[in-house]
Amino acid sequence: MGNLIPSLSVVMPAYNEEKGIEKVVRKSAEILKNICQEWELIIVNDGSKDKTEEILKNLEKEIKNLKIVSYFPNKGYANALREGFKEAKYDYIFYTDSDGQFDLSEIKNYFPLIYENDMVVGFRIKRNDPFIRKITSKTYNIMQKFYLKIKARDINCAFKIFKASFLKTIPLISEHFLIDAEFFLRAKERGARYVEVPVQHLKREKGESSVRFKTIFQTLKEMKRLKEASK
Repeated sequence: MGNLIPSLSVVMPAYNEEKGIEKVVRKSAEILKNICQEWELIIVNDGSKDKTEEILKNLEKEIKNLKIVSYFPNKGYANALREGFKEAKYDYIFYTDSDGQFDLSEIKNYFPLIYENDMVVGFRIKRNDPFIRKITSKTYNIMQKFYLKIKARDINCAFKIFKASFLKTIPLISEHFLIDAEFFLRAKERGARYVEVPVQHLKREKGESSVRFKTIFQTLKEMKRLKEASK
């Protein structure tokens, strides 16, 4: 199996994922067990209105290294990530979404890069999303690259590894999906190092994304606030 990852906290936000969350959690736990010496899987239930919380609570009783953070009402993507990061206990933190569109076994391939960097960030080789989702995301990326001057191939790719010593000391103020852009801005402010790596993007098997065109317009105001705060 080669060298195992010494320790890793994995954070996943979840919102109304009842159709697929059990499969994602079980598969993730199995992969982490095989690639890590020490690990924890933190699922943040961000005010789901379906049976996501019930399913997660049952899984928590069964899977030793699974930790559930749950609250109501929904507070948004960025808040869910911050709550998960606060709970993380290991020196290295990985985050992804709970829709099963990334293969967690790829973490092992790129983990050695984190020793020389503060972030290891993925970019999707080929997106397996519906057309409208691709257009929304592309528009979102262009806006951020132009307005916030971020140099990255795939800003909001939910495949990122962090040193906890970096992640837990940066002031994250985003409320919604702009938190991905904020990671890059905070890294630039602090002279932190990051490397981009190609990752596979899988088709979502169950449920649907909560990102819509309205998310872009909702983000405009937050983008302005973030730019002013980073001056």
